[in-house]
Order: sequence, then C-alpha cells, then structure tokens
Amino acid sequence: MGDATKRRIRETFEAHPALAEAVIEAGALAEARAGETLFAEGGLLEAMPLVVSGRVRVFRTTADGAEITQYEVDPGEICVIAAASILSHKPYPAQAVATAPTAIWRMPRAAFRSLFDAYPAFRRFVFDQMTRRFFLVMGLVEEVAFMSVEARLAGYLLHHGPAVTATHQEIAAHLGTAREVVTRALRKMERSGIVDAGRGRVAVRDEAALHAVAGTSGPRSLCDRGH
Repeated sequence: MGDATKRRIRETFEAHPALAEAVIEAGALAEARAGETLFAEGGLLEAMPLVVSGRVRVFRTTADGAEITQYEVDPGEICVIAAASILSHKPYPAQAVATAPTAIWRMPRAAFRSLFDAYPAFRRFVFDQMTRRFFLVMGLVEEVAFMSVEARLAGYLLHHGPAVTATHQEIAAHLGTAREVVTRALRKMERSGIVDAGRGRVAVRDEAALHAVAGTSGPRSLCDRGH
C-alpha cells in the first residue's frame, strides 16, 4: 500500500486516528480499469469497498435492458448498498462499475462487521452515508416520475459540466432512457445555444438557461455539486 492510499484513509477518518489505523489494518488495495465491473447484481459480497481514487457508478438494469444510475461513489465514500448487503447478509441488488481508473480499499466482510461493531465513529460514518444516499435516491424516484427527460438531462449537465465527456448512450444509461431521446434533447438545446454537442462531449454554453430547463435556481459553480 502506498503513502497516498494511507493519506486518503487518514483524511477520511481524520477526526478518529485510531479508527483510521484500524481501517488501514483491516483492508487491502485493489485497482479497477474504467468500465470494469466491481460487483454484479445478485452476488454475495466478500468485501466492503472504500473508494480511494476514481469513481464507481451504481445502477440497476430493467427487464428490457435499460439502465438507470442510482448514485456514484467518489473518493472517501463507500457503496452503501454494499454495506447494507453485508450487514443484512443479502445478495447485492445492483451493479457497480468503475467509470474511471479506480482504486478501492477492500475490507473483508468479517473485518467490516468488526469495525462496525467496535467503533461508534465508523457506524456514524456508514449511517451518515446511507442517510444521504437514501434522500438522493428518493429524489431520483421523484425525478423519474415527475420530471421530463429534458429537465433531467439539464440537471445531469449542470452536475457534470461545464465540459462533459460522455457519449449519448452513456448519458442515456445514466438517466434511464433511450439514446435517441438524449440525442433529440441535446439537439434542441444546441439549437437554442445552451450547449455545444460533439462526438463524445457536451460543453455548457449558457448555464443560466440550463438552470431554467432543469427548473433549479442558479447559476452557481458547476464544480460545487454533490452526488
């Protein structure tokens, strides 16, 4: 394990040095390529992942093959569905894929449960992330049920912009819709001067107009957004 990994873990648990050292002692570093599957739906997890660098996308696939992103896991965060699966002894009900070269700190199932039982600060860490993800997923349900694809696309671009590197298919998978729907919406935004879309990229040209499409207040920094 390199110094950078230890530093990231200690930063994550900086208020609790003893816990940080216990997490370091409990796990091992693993690396994944962009596009590599970390967890498949229906599998029993042998280890709990803490993302050290990169990003992990957690999503579900419908019966007709459509994908919809539930959330993304950034450095210093855990996959809360993985935590719930381990704590409840249930199969993993989603799929987790690295969207960039990613390093994760793998804590074996027994070690994770021991940390959870022994350290109140670790329990708070897990429950805080579970709570945040719960409200995020509730918001996602509301978006899918009540917002147009165009509004959801605008929110996606605001979150990932101002320069988004993704294909129309990747954006569609994130939103849980068809590629053709995303292409039509982007063309409409491009005609309105809101974005500049090319092969595998979208550049935001008018953030205020994009906020209007998304139905959100703004503008604000495109870099200052949670997942």
